[in-house]
Amino acid sequence: MGLDRFKKIGINTAKDITNVTKDQFDKIKVDYDHDKNIRERKEMLEALDDVLYEKYKQIQQENDYFELIKGRVTIVKEYDGKDISEEKLNDELIQRSTEIFETQRIRKHFSEDVQRKILKKQNYNCNVCNSFLTTMDFDHIDGDRSNNSMDNCQALCSRCHRMKSAEENSNRK
Repeated sequence: MGLDRFKKIGINTAKDITNVTKDQFDKIKVDYDHDKNIRERKEMLEALDDVLYEKYKQIQQENDYFELIKGRVTIVKEYDGKDISEEKLNDELIQRSTEIFETQRIRKHFSEDVQRKILKKQNYNCNVCNSFLTTMDFDHIDGDRSNNSMDNCQALCSRCHRMKSAEENSNRK
């Protein structure tokens, strides 16, 4: 408990403490309880941030799994009902993923720490349309995929990220 709190109610020395009235004591207790509530709320918000971030990671993993399933379905459809072995299917997936990766510029991803800070800074909302992010992409604002500074990062919903990327790609042509 800070000494300023005592001075506010007229207690300046140790001797003054012995003469504390019930009203003064109640005032000190109310101030202390208020500060304690603020600390508890802050701890709860930090815990909630951790829960939201873990949920975000879970959703991203589910998204990745969904994309993998979508890729498998696409390949199976292309084989037009013909039997395809699991091994052949996996080989085809790996080949297509490699081709996609090689045609794109090599990119570095934002660190988990930067991602977490950006989500918190944006209150888990898209930086463009301000909708709550259930799935999100971390975007390099200046388009430089090797610049992973926090100032160059924004969290976008998938729709806004696709629109921004399409605009950037049309400007490059």
